[in-house]
Amino acid sequence: MSGLEPVLNFEIFPTYDKRVLIIADISEWRHMIDEPSYIDITIPGSKNPVTHSFPKNKVTTYNGSSLNYGCSNGCDDELPALPDGIYKIKIYSCDGAIFSYERHYLRTVHLELRIQKQIMGLNLECVPNSSCLNKIMEAEFMVRGAKADLLFGNIKAAQRKYKLALDIVDDLEDCDCEEDCGNGHTTTAY
Repeated sequence: MSGLEPVLNFEIFPTYDKRVLIIADISEWRHMIDEPSYIDITIPGSKNPVTHSFPKNKVTTYNGSSLNYGCSNGCDDELPALPDGIYKIKIYSCDGAIFSYERHYLRTVHLELRIQKQIMGLNLECVPNSSCLNKIMEAEFMVRGAKADLLFGNIKAAQRKYKLALDIVDDLEDCDCEEDCGNGHTTTAY
């Protein structure tokens, strides 16, 4: 490719809002700037992508309605929470055969909120090296490891580490970390 070829890329903004996926186009479209562009988003557990026109050099928010997820009533009442897991996202121009960019993204909004609730339940001044704290750190490290694997294309390893993180948090939620660490605070805000 010459230096005049488009360089397609996007970023996904982290959020704690379970209902949205925020994607920013950071491409250098060059001679393709006036051509139509598209995005395919495949949510975890689906085999078929949802296709939308993709606004160049803008930030776009997707939700259950735009991704055809959990909206049996058309999402008139409340937007459903999007699932955690590995999303496959591709941006392209025209038919996508020549100019496209695709990558996987590990969404962990639900899991990270569950981990944050466990952290809030700890009284870290009481016992900073408790078994609960160690499990929380292990879960966070598994999430980071899964995201690192995905960054380098190791999808199966990312899935394994993500599943391990889920298992650790499931175990944490079955424990009484307040008993282990003192009288921490809990919340039902999420």
